[in-house]
Amino acid sequence: MSKEEVDGYVPENNIELSMAYTNSMWGDDQEINQAFRDKLTKKTEYIDKDTGILVKKVEEKLWEQLQFFTRDLRLGNLTSTEIVFCTHYLDLAADFLKEGYIDAFTVALCRVARTTELSQSRGGFLRKRLNTFTRENKDSFDSPKKSGVFHQANANKY
Repeated sequence: MSKEEVDGYVPENNIELSMAYTNSMWGDDQEINQAFRDKLTKKTEYIDKDTGILVKKVEEKLWEQLQFFTRDLRLGNLTSTEIVFCTHYLDLAADFLKEGYIDAFTVALCRVARTTELSQSRGGFLRKRLNTFTRENKDSFDSPKKSGVFHQANANKY
């Protein structure tokens, strides 16, 4: 979905709501800015050694390799160990990207995405959450002030 569609989007039923939660974000060209996609495009040029003429130009869009993952990190049901794992690989991915190691960046990010995606299946977590409406009830009981002969609240009145 484009930004314009998301801003005014109201799902018509539970299926559309579920799709909004789980639509593909990883590798989606529509929601990621062009500068980031360009940085993750590996360009290879093949030049003839003898003539110096460009024979072939190949572009490999590395960001698109992640399209098989669904929605982002916030849907994960991570254990404390998985949080440490994902934090480590997210930091590593950011460092690789900063230094220009695009293939290593993609591998590190794939490990994070795999872990978060699998964590959603733990005990049917995501399926249960998407099909569950939660409500919070708070009950309080106010007990009346005790009065009478045995509680001596009215003893001063006589």
